[in-house]
Amino acid sequence: MQTVEVKTNGKQKRTTVSLNGLWECESDAFSLGIDGISGTFPSLIPVPGLWDMAQPPLSYTCDADTVQGRRGEYEKKAVWYRKKVSFGEIPESVVLKIHKGFYGKEIYVNGTFVTRHEPNFTPCYADIAPFLAAGENEILIKVGEKGTQDLSLGHPAGFDAEKKKYIPGLYDSVELIACGNPRIDYIQVAPDVKEGKVKVLVTLENVSSETIVDRVEICVADGEKTIAETAIDGVKLYPHEKIERCVELPMGNFHPWTP
Repeated sequence: MQTVEVKTNGKQKRTTVSLNGLWECESDAFSLGIDGISGTFPSLIPVPGLWDMAQPPLSYTCDADTVQGRRGEYEKKAVWYRKKVSFGEIPESVVLKIHKGFYGKEIYVNGTFVTRHEPNFTPCYADIAPFLAAGENEILIKVGEKGTQDLSLGHPAGFDAEKKKYIPGLYDSVELIACGNPRIDYIQVAPDVKEGKVKVLVTLENVSSETIVDRVEICVADGEKTIAETAIDGVKLYPHEKIERCVELPMGNFHPWTP
């Protein structure tokens, strides 16, 4: 498989790199950790996609403990996805975003465990910058099947009485988001049509172990034309702190989407 080269657009510029496409993969018993798998990755699997889309088809050898049912040959199995990415230099923040996947996901970078994400219908965000090195890096994602997930945690698993099989997989996009520090985690925009204003709520996160003071610039634009802009000076964030800042800006001569 070709290594994905991640080119960042300056230290503070935000760069998003899609990892969609074919990933190398292999099937193993779910009980095996990273040191127990074969590491051969004989098949290719599309992302987004499901396990039954791998080519050559993955082999799910049923053992004596396997109970044939709606999970069928997938019972007690896991599929390991592998993708290699290359960096010239490591940005201050590199987030691996798995938009959605089931059932349960474990992330490893260069052989080191990063995090486990259980929810099946919400995104996983994992800052993998501390685990990266300049040059080639290996990302592994371990995906289990429905029966390997701890349902006591309360995460919906998509139960359907008419469903014949619960086929696992990374069924939505996967991407890398590289940027500087502080990082913008969320932006919420709430227009007020009557007042002709827009309220912008920004969530900032300091991903470093040092206190920083920065300036936040916000603008309302129509294409390349700036409608309004403002700035917040002296924004202080303590190590690994997450804060919110809110501003109001005029929207100018806007056109409503509906009458």
